[in-house]
Amino acid sequence: MITIHPELQSLIPPLTAEEYAQLEQNLLADGCRDPLIVWREEQTLLDGHNRYGICEKHGLPFQTVQNTRFQSMEDVHLWMIDQHLGRRSISDFQRGVLALRKREIVAARRAGNAASGGHAPQAPADGPADASTGNTPPPEPLDSREAL
Repeated sequence: MITIHPELQSLIPPLTAEEYAQLEQNLLADGCRDPLIVWREEQTLLDGHNRYGICEKHGLPFQTVQNTRFQSMEDVHLWMIDQHLGRRSISDFQRGVLALRKREIVAARRAGNAASGGHAPQAPADGPADASTGNTPPPEPLDSREAL
């Protein structure tokens, strides 16, 4: 049984009516060729929400692939954002929204690492920042879409 988390489903911009109709036609003609990506024992759906809905609606068979590399929901969010940033079907605006969301997650993760005394992913060479005094280094500038 696949579990759908509304938080994950809403993370990614929805398809337009035309895109959804085209996907539905493709699935009806060719079947569901790409497996749905799920996580954990609960079979939490990570990728393939639209395909899943269409397959369920029409009784079409589908395959699932378990992704076991995630340690947290943050990891899942980052992976989902990366997957969708690599797709051609999203607008520049949607691409910007996803990139900003990714930047927020990465910044929060860095702040959490610094606050817990751990090393942030890009800590300066002279050691981690002292979170108690608020002397955290500014995040490194992002020069490209790939860096986001």
